[in-house]
Amino acid sequence: TDFYGGWANKLSLYYYDKWEASPKLTLNYGGRLEWHKLKGTYAPTIDENGEAIPNNAREAGGTFSSDKSRYEEIDRNDLNFAANMNLIYRLANKYGVLLDAGFTRQSSSLEAYGGIYRTSPKASSAPNAGIGVYYNGSFLSLVSKATYIKKDNYTSRPDFMNPTKPTQTLNPLVRYNIETIGWTTDILFTPFKGFGNSLKNFNLHFLATIQSPKYKKYSGDLTFDDGTERNYDFSDKTATTVSKFLLEIDPSYTFSIN
Repeated sequence: TDFYGGWANKLSLYYYDKWEASPKLTLNYGGRLEWHKLKGTYAPTIDENGEAIPNNAREAGGTFSSDKSRYEEIDRNDLNFAANMNLIYRLANKYGVLLDAGFTRQSSSLEAYGGIYRTSPKASSAPNAGIGVYYNGSFLSLVSKATYIKKDNYTSRPDFMNPTKPTQTLNPLVRYNIETIGWTTDILFTPFKGFGNSLKNFNLHFLATIQSPKYKKYSGDLTFDDGTERNYDFSDKTATTVSKFLLEIDPSYTFSIN
């Protein structure tokens, strides 16, 4: 059982702009600056090295103490930011090529303190990029592009078994990255656009992504209570926490009431 509690406030400033450099070239760009205030308490029982914290918040029998002074404080002020750009080049009236790029820095949420470890969660950064083509027709609009995205500072507590004593396990606090390249296709289909007022407002949206997520910087060394040592290395292995194929199907119909 884990314990944490508190509150968070966010205050953000946004900026977006559009620059039409020529009849064929358009640049959309912008960013967000965010102040993130996090305040509360949590009840770790061991430190990041796996050692018990003296006088921690857990009583004998596993229950948490009513003495709040034994809990640890959360009091953080973080500055997050994001930036992105989208470059569109029109090869003809209905189709062209596009280039996307972006970067996001996001500080940890209150839930990051819910584990048993005394910790100071690190912010995650996520660069991304994409290049592809688009088509805007009467019945079909399509964007299809190759993509790249990376996110660092994922946190987990996996269980590792002692190879010489299977009943003994360790669950250390580990941080790792996930990186993927893929292909994304976004389609908006209006099949009844020319069929009259009762049908023309029906839309069908598809979003399909094929990707190959990999773990990065996911390795370490372990020492069990009996002195047995074990190392682990999942770097460049397929990330089991992220799907290889994603599909969204969103039908919609809009109408007005006079």
